[in-house]
Parts: sequence; C-alpha cells; structure tokens
Amino acid sequence: IHKVSLKPKGENMVVNVTYNNFLNTNNVFFPRLISMKTENTKAEYSFVVSIEKVTFDTPVDLSYTDRNKYTRITFGQLLNK
Repeated sequence: IHKVSLKPKGENMVVNVTYNNFLNTNNVFFPRLISMKTENTKAEYSFVVSIEKVTFDTPVDLSYTDRNKYTRITFGQLLNK
C-alpha cells in the first residue's frame, strides 16, 4: 500500500495518507515516512510522521485512560478549531 484515501462519514472532506521510504525489518516492510493531507476543507492541513526505529514483538504497556474525561469529535470539528 502506497496511498490511502479516507472519507469520514458525514464530513465533506477527504484525508489522503501516503506511505514512503519503506524499510525491511524482520521481513516486514514498514514505512518510515507517513504524510497526511486534507482535501475539500476551508483550509488545507497536512502533517508528516517520520519513523526512525521499528521494533516488533515487544511488550507494550497501554495505561488505562478514563474515556469519561474526553469528548469524542469528528475530523471536521478538529480541523475547524
């Protein structure tokens, strides 16, 4: 997969995600560069995630988060703030 387009339900926008610079780590090809960009919004938003190190099969501690402390929002609400 090189590019994926996501259209959130009920939103007049598309989020394009592009994966680049794949690295072979333990026979798994993993992208080192992930770019995201919005379309069909009042303003254009984009960001890039750069991954320096990939490690598989190691324990991960996911601490409990109290979801009652947060309000769920849509992509559109996030981008309008």
